[in-house]
Amino acid sequence: MLFHKLLPITALLSACMTSAPDDDLLDPQAPVGETVSAVTGVPAFRSLSTYQNGTTVDRPAGLMAGDFMLAALEYDADPVSITPPTGWTLRADQISGVGTPQVFHALVFSHTATASEPAQYMFDAPSGVFVDITMAAYTGATAVDQVSGVGAFTDTILAPNLFTVQPNELLVSFFVDFDFGSWTVATGETQRSNFDANSLQDVLIPAVGPTLKHPATCTLSQEAAINVLLK
Repeated sequence: MLFHKLLPITALLSACMTSAPDDDLLDPQAPVGETVSAVTGVPAFRSLSTYQNGTTVDRPAGLMAGDFMLAALEYDADPVSITPPTGWTLRADQISGVGTPQVFHALVFSHTATASEPAQYMFDAPSGVFVDITMAAYTGATAVDQVSGVGAFTDTILAPNLFTVQPNELLVSFFVDFDFGSWTVATGETQRSNFDANSLQDVLIPAVGPTLKHPATCTLSQEAAINVLLK
């Protein structure tokens, strides 16, 4: 098993995270399936939390019952040995850098928020494995339509093309670079996070058809890109 990202001392002293309320109960006025956004049926970004080099991440701010949640992880080891929180489903596992010291996995899990969610979520991994976590909440989405990923040694990677099956599906792109760096914004997308060479971005696809490939650029290194369509 190979472990990675050696952090500079400044990064070790400062984890990238956002806070969440301490209570486990969500808004009682928003039971599962009865949020305003769920009624409209148009997926939209609500909020996001991140954590650098750790296995526990805060609940995204303002999370409501019925929100569709994605957890995107950089896992710097091979093979993968990780246990997600109860109720979370693995949607994608994209490896990059097979057979090199820069091997890592980009992982995406999904979950539908219930009326009672924890203040924090733990993705249990072996001690010593470097893990970054990005967790996002989306309104108006109920399921994953399609998922696809790609890995390569490059500085610019193309998130794979997918095909929507209905109008107003939300394309969520997760980009990971093994080295440190800042991601550019993929063509047409909105960047929701950009930390430790991890970036979550999204765009609403209004018409049925191809999403097209969306390039983004970071440091020349092993990279991975995963596209997820929410409907």
